[in-house]
Amino acid sequence: MKMFAPLFFCALLLPAFAFSKKKDILMGSVVKSKIWKMDRKKGKEIFIGDVSFINDTYTLKSDYAEYWRKEKRWKLSGNVYCMRRFNDLSKLTLFASNAQFNQQFENGVLWGEKKKTKAVYHSKEGRKIFSYSDRIEADYPKNRINFFGNFSLKSEMNYAVSDNASYDKNTEVFTMTGSRPIVRSAEQKYNFALKGNVVKYYQVSGNIAVLGNAYGWLDLKGAKIHDIKIRTTGKKLP
Repeated sequence: MKMFAPLFFCALLLPAFAFSKKKDILMGSVVKSKIWKMDRKKGKEIFIGDVSFINDTYTLKSDYAEYWRKEKRWKLSGNVYCMRRFNDLSKLTLFASNAQFNQQFENGVLWGEKKKTKAVYHSKEGRKIFSYSDRIEADYPKNRINFFGNFSLKSEMNYAVSDNASYDKNTEVFTMTGSRPIVRSAEQKYNFALKGNVVKYYQVSGNIAVLGNAYGWLDLKGAKIHDIKIRTTGKKLP
């Protein structure tokens, strides 16, 4: 049977509501777990088993969670799941072994142990883009996600790998950097592989930009060049 933590909300929500003029993300939220404990000596609250946090913006789940009062920080471990819903009806889901978030869940770090972290971007049209990396740093106020270590991206049409990457929700662009990122086709209609100093993937249009010492090969297989939507210059794509 799941248990609520009413004392947690009295201590956490009231100060935030009283001293912050901006909208408090935690207001109207529900935290559940099988077991709830208070460690007053260390100043932390402990949630064990089927931990979940749900409101209009976020859904978070894990096997175990701690809230550190002085630091105003959440620490989650075990099958961490985080979904962030955006105003345009798109959403981003993150999967990891461990995570830390600030009190409002606006800034967080997620990392794996035996497995990489996984991120799935769901567009408002229903398309999905999958990515994997060693570590994720989320900055939701800036609508930006940074990926560190062994990054890979898979869309319906393309596959890319790089050392690091970032996703900017404001421009809907993935930017891949590091030791010569590479992008190749993921479908039979087109056949290409390109490498450069920077690779940009425009998730709305499906366009690709390969910038800086770009080279590779391209087999159109009868398709027109404008169907490929690739440019290898330093100019921005429309």
